[in-house]
Amino acid sequence: MSGRGQRTNDGRRRPDSDATRTRGAGTGDIGPPTGAGWNGRSRTVALALSVVIGTLALLWVADWLSRLGAQSLLARSVQDETGSPERPSVTIHGTVFLLQVIRGRYDQVDVDIPQLSSGPLRLQRVHAELQGVHLPFHDVLVRNARQVVVDRATEDAFLSYDDLNRYLRFTGRSLTVESAGSGKVTVTGTVRILGREVSVSADATLAARGDSVAVTPGRLHTDTSLDRASEILLGERLTLLVPLDPLPFGQLLTSIRTTEHGLQVQATGTGVVLAS
Repeated sequence: MSGRGQRTNDGRRRPDSDATRTRGAGTGDIGPPTGAGWNGRSRTVALALSVVIGTLALLWVADWLSRLGAQSLLARSVQDETGSPERPSVTIHGTVFLLQVIRGRYDQVDVDIPQLSSGPLRLQRVHAELQGVHLPFHDVLVRNARQVVVDRATEDAFLSYDDLNRYLRFTGRSLTVESAGSGKVTVTGTVRILGREVSVSADATLAARGDSVAVTPGRLHTDTSLDRASEILLGERLTLLVPLDPLPFGQLLTSIRTTEHGLQVQATGTGVVLAS
């Protein structure tokens, strides 16, 4: 058709119908999307975003709660093991925490304890950095740690001269230790040898020996004339070995640093087991 209409029986042209013109004009054209189509797509996108955001929020809450639960359980285990009067502060590091909970192994854990005592000896400001802490997922769920294994630990603690001297008096030694500067200490007191009381003082050096602090005196100073045998006995009485039993994770003392008010000690341990 020419598009100008059809002829009638009497020869006149008849205009094309509106439907015909509409179909002809619309062939090959794509009109704008209807309002219903756009609204449908928007609702789908909004629903998908809501699902994603809700899932992420649930995972974040689960991660946060599991972190708090594991930290609380570890703090209780450390307190039970050490007999600390205060609940230790435990911080478990790591971004995606749920993975650590599920596998039952925590890469890095920090533990802080204000003070620890074992018998007459007290340590203060105990800080431990633990690597590879094994706590089964089941134990976290039931809130009962049967056993905690630590692959490696590094521990710092402070032993004040007051606490050290209290320990010496409790163990029957009338000696006092105080700072002498330059990494040394001075030991003074009264020692009974060969049936007599001898007042003595000596500069001493400190060294790590296993899990203990070894105090070794140097030249002795007394107000009494001593023979060689008495000097040897006196030196032995001033030689001290102080075991740092309160340390929960350190099995081997690695360094000792003297300060004005006490000793800053560091220890390491491997394969440490905390059993409830």
